[in-house]
Amino acid sequence: MAEPEKPMTHLAWAKRYRGRHFLKWVQVGEARIEVDGTGVITVHVFEDCTVRGDTGYSCLLPIGLKPPAPPPQAKRPGTSGDDEIIPD
Repeated sequence: MAEPEKPMTHLAWAKRYRGRHFLKWVQVGEARIEVDGTGVITVHVFEDCTVRGDTGYSCLLPIGLKPPAPPPQAKRPGTSGDDEIIPD
């Protein structure tokens, strides 16, 4: 009989960009981190989806924690400050 699958302990997040601007973090999967008796750390990441324009960078955080908000974008001189709202 196969060993039951161990529960996931972390969520995987990827950065979503528009052009060169970092918009927000998007949850892309789940992960489990294991340490064996010799101290070897193994990370299992299961991605459910991909993010268009993904750089390949993923952030693993314990379930229940959210990644930090993106830094505010610098405004170009002469812009009105009315930003387009991007739906989730």
